[in-house]
Amino acid sequence: MKIRRIGCVLVLLLSAFIPLAATDSEHYGSLELHTSLAGSDSSAVPAAAGIIDANHRLYLSEGEFFLHHEAETDQSSVAEYTIHEAYLALFQDWGNLTFGRHRIPWGTGIFFSPTDALHPVSLTGEAETGFDGLSGTRLLSNGTTVTMAVSFSPVLDYAAAEADPGPDELGSKVRGAVSLGGYIGTLDWRTTMVYQWEKVFRPGISFSADLAGWILSLEGALELHNSLDYLPGTEDPELWDPYALVGSGIEKSWIGSTDTLTIISEYLYDQQGYSEKEAKMVYALLEAAGPGTDSTGTSPSLGRHYLNASIEYAHDNRVFTEHGVLLNLQDPSGVVSHALTYTVGTEIDFRLEGSWCFGGSGDSEFGLYAESAAQLDEVPDELAAYSLTASVTVHF
Repeated sequence: MKIRRIGCVLVLLLSAFIPLAATDSEHYGSLELHTSLAGSDSSAVPAAAGIIDANHRLYLSEGEFFLHHEAETDQSSVAEYTIHEAYLALFQDWGNLTFGRHRIPWGTGIFFSPTDALHPVSLTGEAETGFDGLSGTRLLSNGTTVTMAVSFSPVLDYAAAEADPGPDELGSKVRGAVSLGGYIGTLDWRTTMVYQWEKVFRPGISFSADLAGWILSLEGALELHNSLDYLPGTEDPELWDPYALVGSGIEKSWIGSTDTLTIISEYLYDQQGYSEKEAKMVYALLEAAGPGTDSTGTSPSLGRHYLNASIEYAHDNRVFTEHGVLLNLQDPSGVVSHALTYTVGTEIDFRLEGSWCFGGSGDSEFGLYAESAAQLDEVPDELAAYSLTASVTVHF
């Protein structure tokens, strides 16, 4: 806990003293008020919340300081504060150095990124919070870009969970990463490696290219360290089972004088089915669902093939529609989402959105969400069989 508190104090100190050295600055963000209804066929939970999202960028003589934070409160008056990014970047002739919580380009995927074991990853692919650490980027004379990073996020998570972790234990929680990339004609290539002692060892490679306006991408990784000791019923905690992850995608935009249409489709093959974090979440849902699980608590729906597709349409920079589907091709099951946004000027957005899970009951991945939602008194949006939301957002 002490380490995490020290980090918060450092962020506050940087926010207070760096403005004194700033040569210029910009501040922008949004205030969102929304009401939602989430649940299943047999129950539904209404909710209302307010979210303020703010960004601050301070330009220094040889760098910048950036802070992206968010505060959310709901009808229970419980406030949640999140720092998505808070970093100091130094720009030098030989390259850049970044310290703090930040994100760096990794892989070519938009929704799926098989090579990315560096940043926090959400089940919905919408995570925007960076990792806590430092990174450096250097552009070589031949056009190749080298990026190296060290993440202390696992250290902070472990220190928060343990009362008195020893230095040896903390040292094994540091995660390192290196990326080497460049261009061959219009082909964007990148090789990556992410490593953490007895936790992650993931080499990977990714490509993307623009072919007559069609953006094609291919990304693959091999996770060489995969201890299955977190699986219920596993007798051998040292069981080692390397697995492959492969993703591919296609994106195309048609831009007219007042209209823009964009289609995106991505496929993911995950040989393991679930990451450790996802598996623990699924087992928690199985426990909540009760019947339908076997003696080990495992699910027959550890899907290994996923497809995400979306279509976006914008008219006159005022009307925006988004339609998407995420499919577990192994079950099959999935979730469909739709959203409509109307913008007044450049400051106010009115938005309606909804999502629905479909598939079998507890024997499919998204059917499991629906079945668990029916048995929980309070249903989080990410676990609901359906979710309907209306919101107003003011940009500043």
